[in-house]
Amino acid sequence: MNELDQIRKKEIKTKRLHDAQLIATIHGQRCFYYRSHFDDRRKEAQDEIMQNG
Repeated sequence: MNELDQIRKKEIKTKRLHDAQLIATIHGQRCFYYRSHFDDRRKEAQDEIMQNG
């Protein structure tokens, strides 16, 4: 695989992570981005949608 393509993919992934860190919130307050917190909030949102939907 072309190394330039791999570098671009890594830059995109890094940018997405940085954006997620900037907008990470818990109960409306800014917080540090932890993958486990994100997964927990996503799971809670999915459960809420399933109950209401």
